[in-house]
Amino acid sequence: ACTTQSVKKTRFTVGEGILGQIIKTKRMVLLEDLPEEGAVIESALTKVHSRCLLIMPMLYNEDIQGVIELASLENFEPLHIEFIQRLGKNVASMLQSIRGILRTQQL
Repeated sequence: ACTTQSVKKTRFTVGEGILGQIIKTKRMVLLEDLPEEGAVIESALTKVHSRCLLIMPMLYNEDIQGVIELASLENFEPLHIEFIQRLGKNVASMLQSIRGILRTQQL
């Protein structure tokens, strides 16, 4: 629910900002009670400010495949966090599999 105007930055280096720290430490970050100038969630009818931000590394064999960043209007429940962790592992596994298929095709 973000737009190209609401995304502040599209690339990060290891250790740079919160996203870069996630890549460096390979650990999830959960930010709650965000200030009003935080992330904006947009729909066709409205714009609202998020209250919570979850940033989760997608790991496959302890290698970073990507990062999931989710903003929410309410705090995440433990069940939601567990679901997103499992989803991240599945997506990371699929990305690694696709990379392997592409390498095989190049050979």
